[in-house]
Amino acid sequence: PEAIVPAAVEEYARRFLQEIAAPEIVAVKRSTGYQIVSGRQRYAAVKRLVQDGHVSSKDAMIQAIVIKCEDELQLHSLAIKFNAQDESVAPLSAEWKMNLAVKRVMAEGISVKDAACECSVNEDTLGSRIRAERIRDLLRKKLGFLAELSLATYESLHALSDNVNVLRKAAQVVAERQLTVEQVRQLCKCV
Repeated sequence: PEAIVPAAVEEYARRFLQEIAAPEIVAVKRSTGYQIVSGRQRYAAVKRLVQDGHVSSKDAMIQAIVIKCEDELQLHSLAIKFNAQDESVAPLSAEWKMNLAVKRVMAEGISVKDAACECSVNEDTLGSRIRAERIRDLLRKKLGFLAELSLATYESLHALSDNVNVLRKAAQVVAERQLTVEQVRQLCKCV
């Protein structure tokens, strides 16, 4: 998300008071209200001017573009696109953009080249991160399989242990009662 930069808020407040046009705010309508995609500095400037009493809330009008967007990843991509055009905002961190690019490739299946271009990251670096993520996923799956195999082996050993205990008890009964081989065979047929 776009970080609030006090100097940018100050500049937008100055422009607003001088009635200098500022770029529109870009927002997405959500079930909980509007989410600003681009324009947090402008919004913060106007909000501060209203709170400080420089402007009345009815005069604090900001032009806005409202976009319909349900997909969280697409929302982040829009934030990058719009904020890349607005030089007055703090740049998004390289790590944030790289993580978004990785999500776009892994979750949506877009190409590494397209994600690198869209998120303004190095294609080779993104390719390396994708390979690392795929290896991690494979290891998680294999470890999951090994965990299941271990559990099945444990359950088998536990069942075998139960059988050994039954046989020990049977041997103890045979010894205590001094049963003959024929009597033991008769007992086994009943079980």
